[in-house]
Amino acid sequence: MLKKITSLLGVTVLPAWLSYLPPALAPRIFRAQARRIESARVMNLTISNVAGPRERGHLEEATVSEIYSVGPVVAGSGINVTVWSYVDQLAVSVLTGDSTLVDPHELTDGIIDAFPELRRAAGLPAELAQLAGTLPVKAG
Repeated sequence: MLKKITSLLGVTVLPAWLSYLPPALAPRIFRAQARRIESARVMNLTISNVAGPRERGHLEEATVSEIYSVGPVVAGSGINVTVWSYVDQLAVSVLTGDSTLVDPHELTDGIIDAFPELRRAAGLPAELAQLAGTLPVKAG
């Protein structure tokens, strides 16, 4: 169905219409839409992992030192977790609606707390490297 609508309207019409949606109405409209979508009863979490470039890129003369990526929280999906690698770094983005998690940091803290265990299971040292200008991470 969505493919048919997209083929009739084109890929830019819906995003263009959404830019005119009044912010005060958006939460109610998206929640109502989520209740109508059958897939919302099956899936409410989207997780993406993107293997990024292994070598540093450049824009003009500047070296790209970090890349951060996010995915959308769509109607029917309460949380989107996007993991993106770049050279020797890993970025994790968590987006959620206000009705899914009161404090999204509970989820991000849990992910960070699990990294040492995941690294040990992969045969790597448990210690996490700290990037300059970022929040401290715990290693356990």
